[in-house]
Order: sequence, then structure tokens, then C-alpha cells
Amino acid sequence: MPRDLIAEIDAIVASLGERIKEFFRRTGRLQTPVQTLQVEQELNKQGRQVADECMELAVLTSIEALQDSTPRPTLGGLPIRVRKMRSKGRRCTPICLLGGRQIVVRTRYHLPASTSRRGRRRGVGRRSKAGAGCFPHLVQLGILCGSTPATLSEVARQSAESNSYQIALDNLSRRGLDLDEKTLTRMAQGFGRLALHLRQAQMLAPLPTGEAASLAGKRVAVAVDGGRMRVRQPRRRGRRRDKTGYRGFDAPWREPKVLTVYILDQDGHKQRHSLSLYDATLGDAKALFALVVGYLRLLGAHQADLVVLLGDGARWIWDRVEELVTAAGIDPERFVAVVDYYHAVEHLRDVADLMCGWSPKRRRSFVSHYKRVLRQGEVEEVIAAIDELCLGRHAKALATERDYFARNADRMRYRDLEQRDLPIGSGAVESAVRQVVNQRVKSNGMFWLQDHAEHMLHLRAFLRAGRWDELVHATLAHQCTIGTAAMP
Repeated sequence: MPRDLIAEIDAIVASLGERIKEFFRRTGRLQTPVQTLQVEQELNKQGRQVADECMELAVLTSIEALQDSTPRPTLGGLPIRVRKMRSKGRRCTPICLLGGRQIVVRTRYHLPASTSRRGRRRGVGRRSKAGAGCFPHLVQLGILCGSTPATLSEVARQSAESNSYQIALDNLSRRGLDLDEKTLTRMAQGFGRLALHLRQAQMLAPLPTGEAASLAGKRVAVAVDGGRMRVRQPRRRGRRRDKTGYRGFDAPWREPKVLTVYILDQDGHKQRHSLSLYDATLGDAKALFALVVGYLRLLGAHQADLVVLLGDGARWIWDRVEELVTAAGIDPERFVAVVDYYHAVEHLRDVADLMCGWSPKRRRSFVSHYKRVLRQGEVEEVIAAIDELCLGRHAKALATERDYFARNADRMRYRDLEQRDLPIGSGAVESAVRQVVNQRVKSNGMFWLQDHAEHMLHLRAFLRAGRWDELVHATLAHQCTIGTAAMP
């Protein structure tokens, strides 16, 4: 028999009113600050409980209505490969609500259809031969990773915003959502994995035109840089520990690469009241530039008035410039490459430090003079000055610094850039590295599995860019589309 949702909600609200009245009969008039605090906390708790009760009714009622038929939405123009699914009947699954209540629903469960392709057989375990299954009606409602959309968003946000999972657990507990660390990690990493699925689909989207190209007619800056973090790599050889049976792990340093895309104003600064785009990956330089190309295509940078690429003098950046311009469909005449001025000054300091016979005053004078020369765009004068110093035991190191300026000379015309009101520094991406990498995944004693780090970097990047709600809405819509489209 169908549920009468409105009548049941009326009963819940009436019951809440009676509980609150009884609570104030026992409490009486507020007299102390502590009592005021406790009363407000209790009222907030009652509100969460009634919200969970109403949400439980809404979920159960909606699932009952979806049991008979489910429409198949289109794929929204994205080139997504959808696996065929087969029904395995109805199964029970727990769902966590935002107020902390856990409910159990019984709904249809689907598994990917097994294929008859030749090759090595997959092991038969909890995920069966074909792989992991799903509850399509829950996916259609955005109920993923065993939680409602609001719960999943809040857990993932707290995990990305806090300095550690333990702090995230404490913050969630104070708002009534009591989880253990394993559950929190599973939900946060699950949402990160779904968000990366969306990113992969977006990278394959066709070039936008017209109003869909958000960068059309604008001046755009793209900056890339790398950070530092440690990843956890289990040891495959060596003696196992007596108590745990594990061999331990190594924790080598890795360089997560960060990108940012932002709009420039008439003075060459970041345009106020416009959101930047951050993202990061633990992949190599090729993977990062695939992301840069994908985002530039997605945002319609081929219709921008000017695209400026900023970075330090690393070869992995500038060896791929021509490939980037071609792949993103940008007119080379509307593209400018710039080596960060402040990184170039650091190399001048390195040159002065290599001159062991110089006094500190002479070193400061050398850096101060050639910093002004470099700002004027006279790179050849800097190169000639370093050539004269390439003598003695540090000649090889000095030649390396000389080659740095010679290799990037065309990207160091800072006077011309400033006259065109274009940026000469990559401070925006330096800030992004600090916010995305250093403040979340880089800390003493913090070691990440590579997949977990990749998920967290992506979530943290969108959070610090102010695009969290945008990421949540797009991820939920994408999963709903591909999940219901695969239903038989």
C-alpha cells in the first residue's frame, strides 16, 4: 500500500512539538549561560532527529515509486561507455543520513553482465566475476557510498577541509554525525573516486561554442607548478614482522603537480569576484598537461582573446608548449609563455652563491643590479655576465645557470609583458600549492596511498577554489546519468 507521505510527516512534526513542550516544562526559564548552551544544543539535536525521520520517509516513498519503472536519461553529450547490467533481485543495504540516523532499505540490485572474452579469469570473491554492482534506484536519487547526497558531501568536505581525518571526525561528531575513521575514509575516498570519473568524462567532451565557452573574449592565465608530499609504498621483500605479519613500507617523496586557471583584468591581475580553477594530480608531466589541455578545451580557451602560460623554468613545462597550444586549439598569435620573474631572481642568487671568493656585500650588489637588468628584459646582458664568471671549480654549475637563462630568454621579456599589462609572476599557483598540497597532504608523519592522495588532491583543489557545490552537483548528476542508463 502506498505511503501517505504528508500524513506521516504531520505525525512526526506533531510528535516533535510535544517533545519540545515537555522538554521546556522540565527545563523552565533560562538562568545561566551553561543552561542556555545546553538547551540550544538539545533543540538542535531534536531538529536533526526530526529531519532524519522526514528524510527516511521521503527516501522510502521515492524508492517504492521507482520500483516499477525507471526512465532512461540521455548521456548529456559526454562520450561515456556504459556497461550492461543484470538484475539480481532485491537486497537490503544501509544508508546513513545527515543527522546521524542509519536506515535500511530493500531495493533492486544490479551486477555488470559477465563477458565471455578470452583471457585470464578473475577471482570469485565478494564482488563476483563481473565486478562491483550497484543499486540503480539509489543511484538515481544520488544515494552513493551508503549515504544520502548531503551526508556524502558533508563528509567529503570535512575530510578535504580538515588537516586530518581525526579532526574531520571530531567536527562531524559535534554536528551529530558519529562515524568511525574507516567509514569516513570509505565515504570520502568514494566521493573522490566518483569525482575523478566525472573529470575523466569531461576531458573527452567536445569543444564548447557560444555561451558555453566561459572564457570567450577574455584574457586567461594558466599557471603550473609542483609541490612535495610522501606516498606509502608497501615493501614486497624482506622479513615480516612477528606480531603483524607485515613487512612495513617505504615513504618516498613525490611531486604532486598543481594547475590553476584564472581570468585577468585590464591591469594583468586576477579579476575580482571571479573564481579560479584549481586541480592537482600525482601523475607525471604528461598527465598534468593532459589536464591543462582538457580544462582549456572545457572552458573554451580557444575563443579567449589571450592565453598566458606561467611557470618556473622546469623543462617538463616548456618542452610541451607547442603540443599544448595545438591540442587546446589556441591560435599561437594569442598565446604567451612566461617564466616566473621571481624564480629567475632566485637563479641569480644561486649564481652569486657559487662565487666563493665574493664578499656578502658584492653578492648582494650583483643580485640587485642584474635583477633590475632582468626586469628590463635585457636577458642577453645577464647571460654575458654569467659567461664571464664561468671559471674555476664551479664553472660547470655556473654554465648550468647560464643555460637556464639562455633557454628561457624569449620567455623573460618582462618589460614588454608589463607594457602589455600581463603578469610576470606565478604567485597564484604558488598559493594553490600551499593551500592544496602543503596544508592537507604534506605533514610530519603523513604518508598517503597513491590512489587516496589523488582523490584528496582533487577534492581539496575544488574546495579551495570555492567550487565545492559545483563539483558535488556535477558529480551526482553524472553518476545518476550513467547509473540509470545502464539499467536493462
